[in-house]
Amino acid sequence: MKNEVKIPLSLVAQRLDGALHAHVGIDGLNILLHGWIRKGYMSTATLRVRSLRDGFKWLALSELVSFSAYAGYDLTANRYM
Repeated sequence: MKNEVKIPLSLVAQRLDGALHAHVGIDGLNILLHGWIRKGYMSTATLRVRSLRDGFKWLALSELVSFSAYAGYDLTANRYM
């Protein structure tokens, strides 16, 4: 998985802001992520390890597709920015 696309959570938060036409920010994104994680799509340990290893929290494209479906907005493209 060396060639995996790493989509920073800060970018996902910007896309969510644009989709909702409101400031949700990283705090609002974290609330949504918490629900998605509780549904079993990912573990908090994975995000923690990524943050320690890479210096930022990120989602892979396949994870972002799953999270987008959970959130109800297509956050895989910059269409809302």
